[in-house]
Amino acid sequence: MLLRVARSTGICNGRRALHQAELEELYQFECHDRGWIPRKWAAVGRELARLPGVRRTKPWLNGQRITVYTIAPTDGDVVDLAAARRRA
Repeated sequence: MLLRVARSTGICNGRRALHQAELEELYQFECHDRGWIPRKWAAVGRELARLPGVRRTKPWLNGQRITVYTIAPTDGDVVDLAAARRRA
């Protein structure tokens, strides 16, 4: 759900790196909008990093480590392949 929302809103154009705070804010907003009880970010971030097309890195910025997620754009070929498999 979070990846779909991030891609549809254009927040992750291309392979733009997103700071954890940006994704966490989007997650909190979506949970509030859908009436869900939000989970702690540590659990959400762990599962998010396991998804294909998402890469979590921890670079240094001004002497502090930050968490950054790079979300790859959806590939039309993969979607077409999945649709072809369903038809077969």
